[in-house]
Amino acid sequence: MELLAPAGNRKALDAAIAAGADAVYLGYTAFSARSYAGNFDDKGLTDAVRAAHQAGRKVYVTVNTLVKETEIPELLKAMDTVAASRADAVLIQDLGVLRLARLRHPELPLHASTQMTVNNVQGVRLLKKLGIQRVVPARECRLSELKAMAETGTEIEAFVHGALCVCVSGQCLFSGMIGGRSGNRGKCSQPCRLPYTLSDGTAGYLLSPKDLMLINRVRELRAAGIASLKIEGRMKSPEYVATVTDAYRQAIDHPSVPVTTETLMALKQVFNRGGFTEGYVFSRNHAALMSWEKPNHWGIPVGHVTHINGRSIEARADMALASGDVLQVRSGSMEQDCSYNGQPVRPGMTFRITFEKAVYGLKPDDTVWRLVSVRQNEKAHVFTPEERKRIKLSAVLEAIPGKPARLSFMDPDGRNGEAIGSKKVEMAGKNALDEETVRKSLGKLRETPYVLDEIKLIGEQAFMPVSELNALRRSALEALMRPVIESGTSIDDVKLPHQSMGLTVVTENLSEASGLIEAGADQVAWMPRDYRTEVLEAMLQSVNTPVIFVLPTVTETVELQALSAFVQTHASQFIAVQVNNIGQIGEKWPVPLVGGQGLNVMNSECAKLYTQLGVSRLTVSCELNAKELRDLMASGGDYELECYGRVQLMMLTHCPRRTRMGDQTTDGRCNACASEDGWCETLTDRKGMQFKLRR
Repeated sequence: MELLAPAGNRKALDAAIAAGADAVYLGYTAFSARSYAGNFDDKGLTDAVRAAHQAGRKVYVTVNTLVKETEIPELLKAMDTVAASRADAVLIQDLGVLRLARLRHPELPLHASTQMTVNNVQGVRLLKKLGIQRVVPARECRLSELKAMAETGTEIEAFVHGALCVCVSGQCLFSGMIGGRSGNRGKCSQPCRLPYTLSDGTAGYLLSPKDLMLINRVRELRAAGIASLKIEGRMKSPEYVATVTDAYRQAIDHPSVPVTTETLMALKQVFNRGGFTEGYVFSRNHAALMSWEKPNHWGIPVGHVTHINGRSIEARADMALASGDVLQVRSGSMEQDCSYNGQPVRPGMTFRITFEKAVYGLKPDDTVWRLVSVRQNEKAHVFTPEERKRIKLSAVLEAIPGKPARLSFMDPDGRNGEAIGSKKVEMAGKNALDEETVRKSLGKLRETPYVLDEIKLIGEQAFMPVSELNALRRSALEALMRPVIESGTSIDDVKLPHQSMGLTVVTENLSEASGLIEAGADQVAWMPRDYRTEVLEAMLQSVNTPVIFVLPTVTETVELQALSAFVQTHASQFIAVQVNNIGQIGEKWPVPLVGGQGLNVMNSECAKLYTQLGVSRLTVSCELNAKELRDLMASGGDYELECYGRVQLMMLTHCPRRTRMGDQTTDGRCNACASEDGWCETLTDRKGMQFKLRR
């Protein structure tokens, strides 16, 4: 099982390696979903990959944003740079990037980002056919779904620690639509971390989740077949990266040893939002998911106020303090930070802290919190690159005079890298090849994750120049580190179709279909509010007008199979099925497919791949402006534009009201969600803007 750590800059990368990460993921300066992280330029990327390989670790580069049509030349340059850096894989979201990467750099392993919204087995299987080596599923997936995905034979990478998006992975338009900073483009302004008020005055950070922590679930994740445990945090400090990576390194290496209280406290101290959540993987308790009181770092309680005197307070320590610790006192909406400067404090001792201005609203017995621990940061800085064993390689060199030499490397997982010499092996005079000579040449693996272990030499009285042995070594390593992508679906050139203009009207009420056609709609798309099969069957019985059946954005494996069976049974009543994520294309459908907003189409290369997969018409991303739409459509294509109605800014898996009330099992207002029009609540932000909630 791999431990994968974030590296927002070079210091964080060094911290991750020192703390025991098997691999790191980092962003290039362009097309990274964390554009505000430090990221790496051309030289920085090359240096980072070299440093990681020298330490026996892998590097995955994130090129995981949506790409606009005019950015494709820049994207190709970025892909060339990443390939030249010898990175171990590229993490992608946009299917246009997938298509171009397969065509331009077929040797480069590709990983599917969580932003692809893969939440079912069908999606994993389809991506494997397209050449994806590893999938990072949507973070809303349960453990049973992750296990089923792993059973396909595709590597599955799961988030285990760090920040969670409240919106379904890859489907958030909130930041982009209200402020022009698209989360799908790496520039999220995090409107989910702001306060909101419900219509009855209920207020708080109603869209702000706690951070994920699955350190106590490592054994269960391993048993489910998860290949890689991923820590979120490319915007976090090197100290954060070191602390969290070290904690999970110990949990992976010592699975039978319970996680200590000290480790859990260290994770809370370095960053927490009112504790942690097990997210969707193990917990379905939405109240435990959210942090509606405060959206940023809470710290840990270290003492209680005993006396207040203007700008100074005295407090009794419940935990040890060191000079330089950053403390905070808060009461209601009031928060005051300061640094403790004084002698070390032991539990039970009284200490004094002074603020820049008088503290109002604070009262005796209020809690003193520590946001930053100097001792914890010092510990993070003393990590040194441990002598962890590199991956052992066995080598077989076949050197028979008169034939080209053949070299094969094999790693412990059975992966092979083979190379054949360009010249025939010579008959030796005095200097016949022996194991010592071969080991000296083949063992030059310093800038790779490998170390040479066993050698088998086949052939006698053979001679090969050192330059030929070195060339064989490089070629065999290249074959091992960059395996040829096996794919059941070729990436061919595709001519995009054209279509005359038409009008599609979307409705939840199927009985409106015939009236909408009479009123001028060319076709009607049916988007039910309730996708239970028995409900769909009942609604379909009374209507004869053929419609497009709109699939929900999120469909787990079993649900998608049930919807496919429903469409199979009633195929004559459907013009087409509208798919909203990659996994839905992987299911069998008896009618044509069209693409919805959930496919995030921004460029013609993406459109070409969807067209090749059988999606005949594609909804273009509503984040494109008029010029960008013209740029896209100039290349041709069968596109649809959403032109009227409310845009789905977020898809939540929790109810803000019920969560704020502790997920109560009974709430009279829940009946409002079942009302005829479906608009059940309103969120109002700090500027007075209102956002409708729909069940």
